Amino acid sequence: MKQPGSILVWLRSALGETWVLIFFGLVYLVSQLAVGAILSFVGLRDFLWLQCCGWSSARYFDLIQSWQARGVMPFYQAHLAIDRLHWIWYTVLLMAAIARALNASNSGERSNWLLLLPVGAGLADWLENQFQAVFLNSPGFATVVDPLPLVSTCASNLKWLLVAVSIAVVTLGGWRA
Repeated sequence: MKQPGSILVWLRSALGETWVLIFFGLVYLVSQLAVGAILSFVGLRDFLWLQCCGWSSARYFDLIQSWQARGVMPFYQAHLAIDRLHWIWYTVLLMAAIARALNASNSGERSNWLLLLPVGAGLADWLENQFQAVFLNSPGFATVVDPLPLVSTCASNLKWLLVAVSIAVVTLGGWRA
């Protein structure tokens, strides 16, 4: 069995290839445009508010009732069909971008752990998506009970934090090169 360090060395080498960055960049772009088009009916502000501030079942129900009254709940539900895989595309894209930044700046193997930042973001997004699917597929949204919205929101906020840190690593790594 390979040691974690050697796996990260292999990942850095494999993901540092230009084609990986281009391929997953294009897949991510198409996926993001599709998610954005679907969620445009819901509204970006409401969507982000739910993701980042949906700490309680009361907040969830307020927004759900608003979406139902406006007739846009089917769009929110539909976005999950794409979002269930979306986290994979941006995880690999960010890992590839970090690998290229580390290679460009001649960073040593001790920096390879930075490749795990997008993995954490992706797994947090996956967890958030699981909660959303459970919430949306229960009759009358019966599973939207405290503290589950809090856990979903914490996963979402962790995702956004790790994505931001990943982008900062790419930016700073590219700047150092």
